[in-house]
Amino acid sequence: MAKQLLINKANGNAAVANSNLKLSKSILISEIELHPEFQKLFEINENLLERIANSMKENGFDNSQPVHIWSHEGHKWLVDGFTRYNAALKAELKTIPYYEHSFETFDECYRYVLSLQVNRRNLEPAELLKNVERLMGSDYVQNLPGKTAENIAEILGMGKTTVKQAIAVSKDEEASAKVESGMSVKQAYTEMKAKEKAAKKEAEPEEDFEDFTESESEGYPAPISINHSDGKERPEFGPGYEDATDKLLIEKNIQVEAASKEGFAKGAYLMFTFVLAEILNGKTAKDIYNDPRFSDFSPSVISNLELPDGYEDQVLQLQD
Repeated sequence: MAKQLLINKANGNAAVANSNLKLSKSILISEIELHPEFQKLFEINENLLERIANSMKENGFDNSQPVHIWSHEGHKWLVDGFTRYNAALKAELKTIPYYEHSFETFDECYRYVLSLQVNRRNLEPAELLKNVERLMGSDYVQNLPGKTAENIAEILGMGKTTVKQAIAVSKDEEASAKVESGMSVKQAYTEMKAKEKAAKKEAEPEEDFEDFTESESEGYPAPISINHSDGKERPEFGPGYEDATDKLLIEKNIQVEAASKEGFAKGAYLMFTFVLAEILNGKTAKDIYNDPRFSDFSPSVISNLELPDGYEDQVLQLQD
């Protein structure tokens, strides 16, 4: 995916350097101020810094790569070119070339600087996180139509999934710290979600199953036995079930379950008998399906179904 920074889709107002841009001008390094916001948004590669500093010691500052200065309210803020600036310090240079910009607000300047960074290179994980956080809090992103994550993804020229992960990680202190230490956003996000899942599982209450197979001597009640002598389930309570309310509740539950099974069996028999008899009487599947007696298959409809006279006898004859 080719990088293309679309800083502001609203009204087509992308941040650009204005007519006050001055080219190929030199500035004393001692006059340059370091803006704290820009300092923390982009990382300096120490190996690259050392190579550039050594090159500057031998060949001087490459005038085709000036730093960018934001002249604002009497300040000369360094906003882009921190590596080159620090290399010049290490090389003990006195002056360096710069572009001078005059933006009215920090956000305007930031959008321009971000466009330089994104179009020039890939953002490091920590840089991505910091800039996503900065964009999340900016008015111009909040005012764009559509979803915030999708707008930021378009601005940074990267996938929506990556940006969504970065947004989630930025809200988690531990995950953010891991990215600051060099971990990728994707890995930090994966670990964060795994931890959340484990914590959720641990927080779920465990079902408390009492072991009724233990002996009375260990403090457990004797087991419940079920009497099937007449074909119906009735509990017989051993020692430990002294509460009459508990006994009644258990008995009631068994009765309800038995009634439910009996009702289901009866309903299934009625339906089966009715359908077979209808077929024997020449009805098609479509006729049966459209029968008004089957407006639905709710328990109330099934339980109120009455077999026409002779239907049950017709079906019983099939056994012969």
